[in-house]
Amino acid sequence: MKPRGEAPFSANQIHQMETFVNQIALALERTRLIRETQQSQLRTETERLRNALLTSVSHDLRTPLSVITGAAGTLLESGAQLDDPTRRSLAESIVEEGARLNQIISNLVFATRLESGTVQPKKDWIAVEEIVGSALRRMRERLRTRALKTYLSAELPLVRADAVLLRLVIVNLLENAIQYTPEASQIEISAWKREGRS
Repeated sequence: MKPRGEAPFSANQIHQMETFVNQIALALERTRLIRETQQSQLRTETERLRNALLTSVSHDLRTPLSVITGAAGTLLESGAQLDDPTRRSLAESIVEEGARLNQIISNLVFATRLESGTVQPKKDWIAVEEIVGSALRRMRERLRTRALKTYLSAELPLVRADAVLLRLVIVNLLENAIQYTPEASQIEISAWKREGRS
């Protein structure tokens, strides 16, 4: 025990403690700077992805809007002079592109809900054939001019998945296939069981 009035720590001990405190402060500061840098990089990447998405979406929205505007304008200005098949074709284009526009907007709303965490997958045992069939029925109009081949193995097991989300995945894949492949090309959908897994 130190005599009364004598400092509890020697000068050397105080110097060592100050060194430790300074090292801890530097480490904490370095950690704070790293965290801020990572958050800044995340914000930059998020902004970049958001801008890319907006660019893509604005293009996807403009295409059906242009068709709708053009067809409606032609009907409005020259409808009386057009023959019935032409008027019908223009009206069908408006309906088809309106449905496509509605699908794009629905996908955007759903993606926003999914990203915000408000959508939770509802997994259940489902038949792949039913989901594919449902997606094909939904895409019937868009697929009517395309050659389509489906191969679904007879021994497909039930899968545990969210039926709505899985159908949306297939619909979006079909949309991309229609949009980004030549019209003469065939679209194929296949599902089979392999190595004990489907």
